Amino acid sequence: SYRASLVRFNFEEQLIAEKLDSTVNEQELLAFYENNKEQFQLESMILKCLLLKIPGSSSESDINKLWNSRNPADEARLKAMAKQKGGMALLDRDKWYKLEEVAALLPEGTLTSDNMGSRREGTLKDGDFRYYYRVLDTAQGKSTAPFDYVKEQATRIILHKRKQDLLERWKEELYQKELKRENIQI
Repeated sequence: SYRASLVRFNFEEQLIAEKLDSTVNEQELLAFYENNKEQFQLESMILKCLLLKIPGSSSESDINKLWNSRNPADEARLKAMAKQKGGMALLDRDKWYKLEEVAALLPEGTLTSDNMGSRREGTLKDGDFRYYYRVLDTAQGKSTAPFDYVKEQATRIILHKRKQDLLERWKEELYQKELKRENIQI
């Protein structure tokens, strides 16, 4: 029985690899998102932000100049500088993070759900490190998640549904084919 289930599983995986259309276009994703918003409720606050954690011994004027620049090349230089000096940089303007993830990277109490309105940007020093942060956008918990936050999850759901539909269709076609050949006895 176990061997038969392994053979079946491997056969189904091969069938899926050969016949499943794994491309999901933007319109399909948007339609799925709009029709299923209740599935995409946030549990906690999320935010788009820029964050830089760099050793305090680094040249403050150079970092301030790069941090305040809007040039994408300067962001790349900041990221490289942080990596080189043993710091950290989150500089993707399009990525959403959970508030807890970002707050854990900053000194305690810097960012909380209570002070997000007043602390949109800041620079602080704690021990051996300097921190720079800038909140670009927020979405409250208990609300519908933004489309770009759930895009990957929606893609996985769509592909899973396609996979299930493909297997069900294949099983039904096989059953009907063998029923016509009279290879099935009840």
